[in-house]
Amino acid sequence: MQKVGFIHNPKANKNRRGKVNAERLESLVSDSGGLFRATEDPDGSLVGAVDEFYDAAVGIVVSNGGDGTFQRILSACILNKGSRALPRFAVLKSGTVNFFANTFGLHNTPEEALYELLNRPDRDIRTFTVRTLCVNCDNANYYGLIFAGGAVYHFILEY
Repeated sequence: MQKVGFIHNPKANKNRRGKVNAERLESLVSDSGGLFRATEDPDGSLVGAVDEFYDAAVGIVVSNGGDGTFQRILSACILNKGSRALPRFAVLKSGTVNFFANTFGLHNTPEEALYELLNRPDRDIRTFTVRTLCVNCDNANYYGLIFAGGAVYHFILEY
């Protein structure tokens, strides 16, 4: 099994509402020898976590949050990889919309999905290759699969 780097977004919908047991997830990651990052860098980026993962030769980065969390992790990994290969990514369903996880048919709870990932031989892990989009905004590049996916949800909440 490749080393896992895990980023937990405590502000993601299901995490914030206590529907995901972060302590249990952290325990699973720690027991596997992986790296657990529960918070973002003070400047709001994920550069510190990503650099730590690259330095530790993490092969799979797990996103425990929603689509926005995954987009930020993907952007940080692409922008900071240098000549290193990108890791593989796993997305847990802890957000509001969970577009990425649903698109790829991931229906397990975050705990079930993480347990399965950590206890399955690499050859048995389903993988998908997808193209990413790059959007330049205010002279910064952002990478992802969709943009504005949560706009409808937030519009409905607001109005």
